[in-house]
Amino acid sequence: MRRRDSRRRPRPVLPGALLAAIGLLGVSGLLGAGPAPAPAQEPVELRIPEAADPADDATTTVPELPDAVPGRPRFFTDPCGEACAVEWTATAPGDLTPAQVKFFPEDGAAEPGCAQAVWIKTQPDMVLRFDRALPPSAAIDELTASVAVFTTLRCAAAVRVSFPNAIDPNTGLPATAWIAGRPSPAATFAWRTLTTATTEAALNDARRRVRLSLGPDPTTGDAAANLTGAVVDRAGVLLWTDGGTGGPAPLRVDDLRVGPLVPVGALNLDETAEAYVTPPDPKRRVIVNGGRVTLDGEPFFPRLTFAHEVDPALLAISGFNLIQVRDWRDRDLLDAIAAAGMGAAAQPPSPGEAGAGPADLNEPVDAGLAPFGPGTDAIWLWNLGPRIPGEPAWVAATEAWVDAVRAADTARDRPTLIGVTGSERAYSRLADLLGVSRMVLGTALPLWEHTALLREVADRKARPGEPLFTWIQTAPHGRTAAMREAAGLEPAVLEPELITRQALGAVAAGVKGLGYWITEPLDDSTPGRTERRLALTLTNLQLAAVEPILASATNVAPLRILPATTGDPREANRTRGSFGAVTNLLAGSLAGDDDTRGVGTGGQSTFGGGFGRTASLDGAAIARGGTGATDARPAGQATGALLSDGADRLVVAVWHGEDDQFVPGPAPFTSATFTVPGALATATAWRITPTSVSSLPHEQVTGGMRVTVPNFGDGAIVLVTPNHQGVNHLRRRVAKLAPGAATAAVHLARLKIERTRVTDVQLRPRVFDGRELDALLRSAESKLDDAERMLKQHDWDRAFVAAELARRFARSVQRIHWDRLVTESRLNGIPNASPHLIAFSTLPDHVLMMQRVGFAGRGRPVALLPAPRRDRSAGAAPLPSSEDEDSDDPAAQFDGRVYYGAPASIAAAAVLDEGELQLSAQPKTGYDRPTLLDRGLVVVETAPVDIPAGHAAVIRGEVKISGPILGNGEGVTVHDSWAEELGGLRWTGEEPAFEAEGNDGWAPFILIRPLPPAPDRTPRANPDGTRPITVTFGLHGVGVARFRGVTVEAANLSLASPVEEAPEPVPAPMPRLLDRLGGALRRF
Repeated sequence: MRRRDSRRRPRPVLPGALLAAIGLLGVSGLLGAGPAPAPAQEPVELRIPEAADPADDATTTVPELPDAVPGRPRFFTDPCGEACAVEWTATAPGDLTPAQVKFFPEDGAAEPGCAQAVWIKTQPDMVLRFDRALPPSAAIDELTASVAVFTTLRCAAAVRVSFPNAIDPNTGLPATAWIAGRPSPAATFAWRTLTTATTEAALNDARRRVRLSLGPDPTTGDAAANLTGAVVDRAGVLLWTDGGTGGPAPLRVDDLRVGPLVPVGALNLDETAEAYVTPPDPKRRVIVNGGRVTLDGEPFFPRLTFAHEVDPALLAISGFNLIQVRDWRDRDLLDAIAAAGMGAAAQPPSPGEAGAGPADLNEPVDAGLAPFGPGTDAIWLWNLGPRIPGEPAWVAATEAWVDAVRAADTARDRPTLIGVTGSERAYSRLADLLGVSRMVLGTALPLWEHTALLREVADRKARPGEPLFTWIQTAPHGRTAAMREAAGLEPAVLEPELITRQALGAVAAGVKGLGYWITEPLDDSTPGRTERRLALTLTNLQLAAVEPILASATNVAPLRILPATTGDPREANRTRGSFGAVTNLLAGSLAGDDDTRGVGTGGQSTFGGGFGRTASLDGAAIARGGTGATDARPAGQATGALLSDGADRLVVAVWHGEDDQFVPGPAPFTSATFTVPGALATATAWRITPTSVSSLPHEQVTGGMRVTVPNFGDGAIVLVTPNHQGVNHLRRRVAKLAPGAATAAVHLARLKIERTRVTDVQLRPRVFDGRELDALLRSAESKLDDAERMLKQHDWDRAFVAAELARRFARSVQRIHWDRLVTESRLNGIPNASPHLIAFSTLPDHVLMMQRVGFAGRGRPVALLPAPRRDRSAGAAPLPSSEDEDSDDPAAQFDGRVYYGAPASIAAAAVLDEGELQLSAQPKTGYDRPTLLDRGLVVVETAPVDIPAGHAAVIRGEVKISGPILGNGEGVTVHDSWAEELGGLRWTGEEPAFEAEGNDGWAPFILIRPLPPAPDRTPRANPDGTRPITVTFGLHGVGVARFRGVTVEAANLSLASPVEEAPEPVPAPMPRLLDRLGGALRRF
């Protein structure tokens, strides 16, 4: 486990209001007000000496072990400060290559400052070493070392083991051997974390190498040297030049951590190692080390959810392996979770905690925490919270909290999970698992950019190699749910496929654990919630099938996924008219037609640069047969990632269509292909589902192995491996999962089709040719019948596949309705302008809202960006920050609020001139354009406008963005105070609306808000019953955005004409074949 470095930060004093916000579930308070971080006692750490003799011999000056709290492991940390020039030594074979060692203050893995070594001239295939002395420690199992490095060369972390009882006759000093970790391959300049450990196998290998070099013991004549009492005394980095050209070899290192260390003077190897390393009879133990998560030494992929008073046995059947509990002292619940074969995650107490309340950071206490007893053995993971702020005071408070918990948990040394909203690099130094999450369903953030956001954090914000954890959204965000409940509307049902797509996207980003954000008990029997439970079960079983590889893989790289095209390419151009501009992707192909084609071009995510270069489909992939349709499916991306573990390659691919975060549609291709680099010629490809392990067609091509995945569906998990015995083991693993997965899939398909039929009837217009939708629904029913028949025959895989196809037909019906309503409402590109376009289940509410708003009486529009009161002869001045004191600047007369959050290298400004608001952020002269920026460079909030009760707020305006917004994927945002940020609009500057002819780059936008916030949500109602509403404009990256003509008007819904009930839709005519058969029967 990592420990923080030895540099102490000042103890924070936080206001009480801020303290109360650090409950475990910072959004909804689901688990109650959890304890807040509080200062802890000074941790026991090893002091870094002022100077050290760089000589690599027995007289080297080394740090000493200080007195420690009894029973607590000792860890050595070196932040590589200014003394590194004398503490670190750079060597080369024969000392033929001189090296310069110095402190480098401009760079670092976490904070500025690191040690740098530059070998002036190297030779091909040399092994270089950059290391320093450690306090002598017994070479016990599980001693680990980690170090951050910045180099282009192949490198590995290493520790030196000395054998004091075996003297090397060539030097007269104790024999030594270096133990290196897994080498990190040559790469471009970037910080990465290396690890090594003195495992039993590594120590045995070191002893073997020493025996071979020494031969018989010259002092005793024994056949073998005495290699007992091994000591670890140095640690550093090994570099390989690998056939270099002989130029300089630069290397920077930072944040060296080694431990636990056992003092040599008190060495009784068996007893001391047991006291310092092994917990006292733990039941189960989770370890996070080197980017891997293990449970009792076996690969472990956490799948976490909340208890909500549900029987842990039901959660175990649903595929969860970790349960979040409200109170870490709930012994009965912990025992029930352990009895179900799972572990618990809990928020730990904080120092000074009285009862169940949080500690008061305004009154720091130094008492620390009492050691955790054996009654907490069922707790495998400490979860400090999902959304801890990134301000420095919170970082320091959390650091003190982590120190206190680790001091009290030395016997079990459980890992810590910290979910954060900023300062990822600082928090990654404290957490074993770093939590990064974002609500995406029903928002303006596409699913593929959610994947790229996670990858951005892993690659550029967190410490190199830091394992990530993320929460998966399973229901509408809390504000939307509260608004619907307050308005007396049914809860929105998110499509179950979205859970799986989010999970696969997160795995493709390289996360090492998932949590499912659930606010209601999973044993609820209502249909929508049952669908969610079944979808969670299928997702968990899919991940459980490949858990060993997911947990073991340490290298994650993007992989390009392309549609597979075969046969006559002209088939892809066939179009046939039907119900508006709709999608008909499955009418032919899923019924057995093999000629479905897909056409794609390379693309990339707009969030975070080039991660996940994918297949981006801008046009049509047309399915032949059936009723046919002009395919107007919007663009999307097939996101892929390659996870490597030795010779095994695991490919995780998932389709994310545009606007699929609202109502997911089917992928516009049936087969996909990709090339796996580095696959061995003896490897084979296997598709893994919860019910089968099936071989895939593949061939060796230039650059690797090309694999084709037929019936791609929503996504696929493919294993490419030369280990056929491992495939057999995987088959046995999947065989245990298949019955439950098939049963859940069939039941889920039945519920989804029933719900789709009910809503389909409500959405069909009066005059409507519904033959296409009827054909899709009949196909769904037919496949469901097949699935139920196969399930009775215990043909698990065929039942699972048929149920998946049935759901895909139903999803096509849902997407057809959603596309039509978005187009008719003129909300293309901004569907969340309506609060009822967030899901298929809420579409009837959208139809009713549009009818009522259309007939409602309107008030006079109120300009939200009025012209400022100033001298018109003077030029427009930037609006001053609202945090400034009273200003005489005429621009300060703006009635709204202005916030600037740009760094010193960025010039940000908000200018209001003649009713037009311009937000700009540009690099200052002499500064390069940053590649990564925090959101909120400049934010403007308008003055509030009161909306009477029973009225909807209709906000209109125009936006113009000149070119892409760079440095932050949030781009430009607009949101209102009723729906807040998650319900707002977002643009990146690359939308087609800004390039349309005749609008001079201006694109209109609208926000329709018929649902005020719930009574317990802000902004609260005024005494006269009116409710204030504001609009906030935000620029989050480098660029320029303009807004004009922004108004808000109140639509009196109580005066709207009553909406007539829609008559039953015209029944679809029978197909022609049935017509002829019916006529023949009548004539007979």
